[in-house]
Amino acid sequence: PGVGAFKDGVEELYKRDLVRGIQAYCKEGKPFLGICLGMQMMLGESEEFGLTKGLGLIPGRVVRIKNISVEGKEQKVPHVGWNELYYTRSVEGTILHGITEKVKMYFVHSYFAVPEDESYRLADTYYGKWRLSAVIKKGNCYGTQFHPEKSGEMGLKIIQNFVKL
Repeated sequence: PGVGAFKDGVEELYKRDLVRGIQAYCKEGKPFLGICLGMQMMLGESEEFGLTKGLGLIPGRVVRIKNISVEGKEQKVPHVGWNELYYTRSVEGTILHGITEKVKMYFVHSYFAVPEDESYRLADTYYGKWRLSAVIKKGNCYGTQFHPEKSGEMGLKIIQNFVKL
């Protein structure tokens, strides 16, 4: 899924008996991509609409972006718009291979992933003073908080890179 609420998304995966299959698939090292809500559900838990258990593919928690004022301008929630990617480590051989740092991607979300281990962060973005996980990775499991399918040519390149995995 790309859009929706964490609790509802995870509950549907459990109802349809898909959770064990997804977890087993990822444990085998096969490529997996979660987009927006899909990325958030990869984590261990979310605080959206009460604490809810996630898929546990990447240890961490999903937390709410809070409204803050930056230089007199309020950073509204949800975060909607085009923001730059900042790499936190090498992207060679990943879904970001060949994508120039600081490329702008399209985001729309009110919650964001906070992986327990910084090494799971592949790229971040900034929304006001908030440092947000934009791309996470553990093994061959990837998540993008932004929507590559709505992010133009470079977003489509990310999808192409994933397909090549």
